[in-house]
Amino acid sequence: MIDTLLPVLAVLVIAGASSVAFAIERAGQPIVLWSLLLANALLAAVSLWRMWRDGTLLDLFRWRRGDITLGFLVALGLAACTFAGRQMVAPPGTSADSWVVRLYLQLGPPPASRQAGVAFLLAIVAVTVAEEVVWRGMVQQILEEKFGVRVGWIAAAVLYALAHLPTLWLMAMPPVGKNPLVMLAALFCGAVWGFLVARKQRLAPALVSHAIFTYALTAQFRLWTP
Repeated sequence: MIDTLLPVLAVLVIAGASSVAFAIERAGQPIVLWSLLLANALLAAVSLWRMWRDGTLLDLFRWRRGDITLGFLVALGLAACTFAGRQMVAPPGTSADSWVVRLYLQLGPPPASRQAGVAFLLAIVAVTVAEEVVWRGMVQQILEEKFGVRVGWIAAAVLYALAHLPTLWLMAMPPVGKNPLVMLAALFCGAVWGFLVARKQRLAPALVSHAIFTYALTAQFRLWTP
């Protein structure tokens, strides 16, 4: 019974954190990252407890040669898809481009100093690792146990996107209206990482991919700069 409620709990907690993180009055503030980190860390603790209880902790966190390379290549592919998708959904200079601008204004400028850059990198790694532990390490595993692997990773990606539903309204931009970028990214990337975990039955490649992809798009290779 408890396991059945955990995916719902994850959606509600992250939706609440998203409501805090993506509110316009908090644009560019540290609370954007910290609220997401806190919510995911709490859920990750529950996820780790469940893995330990079920005896799957060591199996899911098992590393093998090539995991870093695979994670990097998947991140590279996702980045390429993201840049291509931006040209199709929100090309620069169009009204839909304001969705991209709004997202990066919310995240704030990239770190200006080496010390700030290291802190930002560590925060990104912490958030992305916690997200993978929650969504692919707990939610996906529960859904796979109940509905099978083929349905489980797809359903987990859908729930991952639904958890970011508040961003649809919080980052809306006139005249184009509701902003679907975060939800679309969560759905697409969540499906890729979910498929990766379902195939490998390990979290390592997805952990690497998620961290590299997120850091690259938020710090090094932004889709928009002032």
